[in-house]
Amino acid sequence: ECPLIVHYKVPWPLNLILSPAVLHQYNRLLNFIVPLKRAKACLDECPLLPGIPHPAVLFRFKLMHFTNALQNYVMTRVIHSLWIELESKLEGVQSVSELLELHGSYLQKMTDRCLLSKRGTQVLETIKRALSVAVQFRGLLDSVAEGTWTSKEDDKMEVLSSEFDNCMRFLTTVLSMSV
Repeated sequence: ECPLIVHYKVPWPLNLILSPAVLHQYNRLLNFIVPLKRAKACLDECPLLPGIPHPAVLFRFKLMHFTNALQNYVMTRVIHSLWIELESKLEGVQSVSELLELHGSYLQKMTDRCLLSKRGTQVLETIKRALSVAVQFRGLLDSVAEGTWTSKEDDKMEVLSSEFDNCMRFLTTVLSMSV
């Protein structure tokens, strides 16, 4: 869980659109995106040291594939596409109530597509677990940066790999049923 909360005192008349409830939704989105970005950064900046066994290198690429695909989906298929849609519809807005409705729809679609609605709770928790595995794997690699890879690291990687595989099995099952 990412306990990041942005507080902002919105001046009038923007406070009509950016109410405390709306800012809460934006904070929920932020708390979904920040751990995703953190996991991606951990893997992108991960040192590939000599002596790291081939299965660990492959596992890193498996984690990278997941985080890159998820980030690509969120940033392009959700945020960017919904923003373009919002911008195009803003031109036709005639009143504050239309603006509120349009922005509310935009935020609801973003919330749903980022799995932050009640329907997506299990999927979201599984995604968070998978992202946590990526961060833990980075920690494992950092811990051997000063030494050598041993059977202790093999055991830790096996636990992480098993957890990640369980997450992927669940996501594959649930998401294939929803298509």
